[in-house]
Amino acid sequence: MHGLIFNQMFRFIEETRGEQKLQKILNDSGVASKFYSPTQFYPDEELNRIIQSTCKILKLRRNDFLESFGMFMGPGLLRIYQAFIPEEWDLMDLLENIETTVHQAVRLNDSQAAPPTLNIERNGPDDISITYSSERNMINLGIGIIKALAMIYKTHLEIRKMPMEKGTVLKIKRLKKRTPFLV
Repeated sequence: MHGLIFNQMFRFIEETRGEQKLQKILNDSGVASKFYSPTQFYPDEELNRIIQSTCKILKLRRNDFLESFGMFMGPGLLRIYQAFIPEEWDLMDLLENIETTVHQAVRLNDSQAAPPTLNIERNGPDDISITYSSERNMINLGIGIIKALAMIYKTHLEIRKMPMEKGTVLKIKRLKKRTPFLV
């Protein structure tokens, strides 16, 4: 896993739960004295231990923690990869092209990078299906990122997660903003 993810996770925990909780989590996971360079790669197992310790100490479910962390990371990721995103795109265009723009840029920038494989189908102007495949099983991180992007793009979404034999499918539907019923 990329060191940037570790650093963002530590920042998220510290900003939301405080430095003492972060230190307790780092001690519990056995990485308290380790430095994570944002440009290096580290074993997935270390990240899993940190996530496990975080969930145990903060009494959170793994998927809930990952989704909250994804919402925290989303704005920063958008800033990092903004140069690869045409200005005229809306959120649905971005989601449709995430694999061929952002993930491709990640892989080209660093050959060791291993973002999840996404198979994306645009089923209509307001419907997208994303099939997520990764041994890391961190789809809820992606859901959190999508929710953060939806807030930035001021778009209302319905996201349904459907487990499949090989991966998980996210069914994403853009909702039209409802106008209040006037009497």
